Amino acid sequence: PDVPLSVAGDPGRLRQVLINLVGNAVKFTNAGEVVVRVEPAGELDGRALVRFSVADTGIGIAPEAQARLFQSFSQADNSTTRRYGGTGLGLAISKRLAELMGGEIGLKSAPGKGSTFWFTVRFDRRATASHRQAEVPDELTSWRTLVVDDNATAREVMLELLKRWKIPCDAAEDARTALARIEAARADGKPYRIVFLDQRMPRIDGPALAKAIRDEPTNADVQLVLMTTATERVRGDPRASGMSGYVAKPVRRTQLHSCLVRVHRHVTSGSGKMPSLTLAQAQALIQAEADAEAEAISDDDDASAVPAAPVRELPPARILLAEDNLANQQLASAQLERFGEAVDIAGNGAEAVEASGRKTYGLILMDCQMPEMDGYQAATAIRKREQAAGGARVPIIAMTAHALPGEREKCLAAGMDDYVVKPVRIDALEAAIKKWLTAPAT
Repeated sequence: PDVPLSVAGDPGRLRQVLINLVGNAVKFTNAGEVVVRVEPAGELDGRALVRFSVADTGIGIAPEAQARLFQSFSQADNSTTRRYGGTGLGLAISKRLAELMGGEIGLKSAPGKGSTFWFTVRFDRRATASHRQAEVPDELTSWRTLVVDDNATAREVMLELLKRWKIPCDAAEDARTALARIEAARADGKPYRIVFLDQRMPRIDGPALAKAIRDEPTNADVQLVLMTTATERVRGDPRASGMSGYVAKPVRRTQLHSCLVRVHRHVTSGSGKMPSLTLAQAQALIQAEADAEAEAISDDDDASAVPAAPVRELPPARILLAEDNLANQQLASAQLERFGEAVDIAGNGAEAVEASGRKTYGLILMDCQMPEMDGYQAATAIRKREQAAGGARVPIIAMTAHALPGEREKCLAAGMDDYVVKPVRIDALEAAIKKWLTAPAT
């Protein structure tokens, strides 16, 4: 709550450190969650010190390996490199960038218990904040609210958001606890006015819990809001479950604000509760709010942000995308499809070598840091096979997080033709693809 909403700093450096830490957390976490937190860490000479942390439930790191992690191309052990791929220069760069922003970096970890990487940054406070938290109607500060979610982090996020608006709120980790709290609150004369229900919960899920709440006549005036995702399908008929509204997960402040205002408006207008939404209406609403928030963020970001790109057309080709990170696969695939290209995906360097041997591609996008076989090794193997067979040379564009002197030369030495820096800007990707798809065959 005490983190300033508007500060002056270096968004490019901050973004790169966060991308490196979150990317590593996702890579080394097979199950569980990755949580990003932002907290105040003090103030010095009028400058705010802010602490960022990225916690995961992944494989963890042994104490003897932690000291060398921030060195260039370090890794906890060789077996980790073979299975997950290396961290490359990511952590070394992150350390340097944190120091350049007036802070430091560190970690807390144990094998099998996950890791928390943290770093601090000093920011100048803006005299006039352009980001001001939207307020909710005063009446909502007396509406008791219950959050039902089996995930402790999700409950914590929701409670924190609601408390910022001074809305009285409680939490329950499962349906049985929720029903007991609802009954006790009504018996105490302080009933819940809004109940947020997670869609996916063990044993009794959100829609089933909603029906159980609605089956009790004394709960007729409780507003039920389902927490779901834009792509997740709601089992059963939302109307039959008595659902009043939906909010997208991960829950964001702007979307939660819109939901609360809608609930309040419908209740105080005399209708008693919000009209039930069909699934199609709910998903359209969630997507519209997500698009509006993305547009607002884009409008307020600095010139280094990537502007919304119109649909472009490039020479049609089938492209092989070699990338081990699922989120990066989805993002890059979406960008390529916007260009009108067909896309196949390889999850590591070995798969890329095999796939390019089975099928002819117009171009290969090659991530440099991948498990089993990295991008440099894969490119070298592909070039050796082409030379042995006397076939055409397929263009290979490296995707690397290292914009350092010598990186381009390293990619070229491995047999690649060009490279783009992560996070990949859509205009840079378009230019590289256009350059090599229109280049004369060699």
